[in-house]
Amino acid sequence: MMTSARIEPLQELAEQREEQAARELRAAQQLLVQRKAQLEELSRYRSDYEAGTEVAAPALLRNRLAFLDRLRDAERYQQQQVEAARRGVEQLRAKWAEQYRASATMTQLHASYQRQERQQADRREQAKLDELALRMHVKPDQLF
Repeated sequence: MMTSARIEPLQELAEQREEQAARELRAAQQLLVQRKAQLEELSRYRSDYEAGTEVAAPALLRNRLAFLDRLRDAERYQQQQVEAARRGVEQLRAKWAEQYRASATMTQLHASYQRQERQQADRREQAKLDELALRMHVKPDQLF
């Protein structure tokens, strides 16, 4: 079996791994965008609520302040979720880059083997043609 044919399954596997890493990276990027949007929405809501009318009654004021505290807590939690998603994107980007390099290396190796095999086949063919040309131009009694 030719060397390029033996390496082909490895090249395909490397390409599949790279494609899978790219899909995972896209999903993580979408999650990051989604979490950032949720944080922005939460921040906007809190800001609008803070800018709302003042409450005169002490019980309502206490409720309002407690609700604002819960909103701030939710905002901090969502910020943590955004940071976690950002770290996930960076990790998956590194994984994809590694898989991409591996795939590119296997592709280059496969192409190199194919080129070597073509060159060897060309040399064999040329040797056959040279031998045939020599036989046609040399008389049988001149061979020995």
